[in-house]
Amino acid sequence: MHIAEEFMLHKIIPINIAGFDLSITQAVLWMWIASVIMLLYLFYCSRNMTVIPSNRLVTAFEVLVDFVRKDLVESFMHGKDVDRFFPLIASMFFFIFASNFIGIIPGTYTPTSNINTTASLAIFVFILYNVLGVFRNGLIGYLKSIVVPGLPAVLVPVVFVIEIFSHLARPLSLAVRLFANMTAGHIIIGVFVYLCLMATGAFVGGFILGALPFLASIGMYFLEVFVKFLQAVIFAVLTAMYIAGAVAPEH
Repeated sequence: MHIAEEFMLHKIIPINIAGFDLSITQAVLWMWIASVIMLLYLFYCSRNMTVIPSNRLVTAFEVLVDFVRKDLVESFMHGKDVDRFFPLIASMFFFIFASNFIGIIPGTYTPTSNINTTASLAIFVFILYNVLGVFRNGLIGYLKSIVVPGLPAVLVPVVFVIEIFSHLARPLSLAVRLFANMTAGHIIIGVFVYLCLMATGAFVGGFILGALPFLASIGMYFLEVFVKFLQAVIFAVLTAMYIAGAVAPEH
């Protein structure tokens, strides 16, 4: 099987409504599975929390929640905005975390290795923080906040145009960064495994040469675990930063 076939979408349940293809693919299926697993895990942890930690699964949940609140949300937001937006940022983090990690199991599919998934998340964040910015500051006030105060009047139009393009590039960078990192890891591991199989089957004693790409694939596998966690953190951090910059530009 060609390595690229792993990323090709296959219709599991074909659905076509008024000319729109709404078929259930493996990306949608594993996104649902990842979401259900994470919801069950969060529900389990919420029902088994104790004053003195005694369950490693619950302890891991508490550490992650504390990390998201203190290191991701409170780093950019203050006061009531922390409580107001923490559930959203935490939900985004745990969803991407689960969608990233479900793919490390052989035979599964990483939903975030599909550009449709990451683009949907990025567009949601882009629309959300702009709507919140207009709602909190008013349209004129929000547009004024895009430009750093104190600039010479002659530079304001130039900087304003640059900032507009910068904002428009945000959903693209959010979507492509997550998609590219999730895709690249699988491709590199697939290449190493393919080289291992080629070497071991090419000639007598080839298993010695094949051990090199095999060990490299193991190392890459552990590196990908780190990257999966890191990408969930980066997406949550940027979401928190964009929202904070929109609702409280003075900070």
